[in-house]
Amino acid sequence: MVSDKATTKPKDKKVGAYYGVGRNQNEVTLPSIKKVNTKGSCGLHIRQYQVNEAASNGYSNPNPYYALELTLYDVDQKFIGYQSMSFLKSGTVSVQGLLKFQLLATSGKTDSDPISLAYAGSKWETGINGYGNPSGFDAGFRDVDCSFDCSKGT
Repeated sequence: MVSDKATTKPKDKKVGAYYGVGRNQNEVTLPSIKKVNTKGSCGLHIRQYQVNEAASNGYSNPNPYYALELTLYDVDQKFIGYQSMSFLKSGTVSVQGLLKFQLLATSGKTDSDPISLAYAGSKWETGINGYGNPSGFDAGFRDVDCSFDCSKGT
């Protein structure tokens, strides 16, 4: 019997983007990438939402916990993963996308605290040793862009 696997186009991988403690809000489609380039530094964009923020611009977080939104990019800056605005009492949110392991991000207790990150046994914080310098909060959120060694575990 002849297999049609070689001629079948790979389907886009849909991943759930969750809000809060598991209520499915929407789906994000990861691109059909046959091979993810993880031989070096991958990119991470973090949007952190302030606590108890009732912004009229759509960036509200009425909860007493910080919320995080995470977007992953491979070494070639191709989109490979996303976690929508999520918050937990523990402050830790994870995203894996097309990486081998989950990346963990944990909010601090105050606005000036760094965001702690972990991937494949490595741990670091934003604003330290060039791993993303967070901007100040503006209109209820702040953005952080950083990179990390995603070659571990490949």
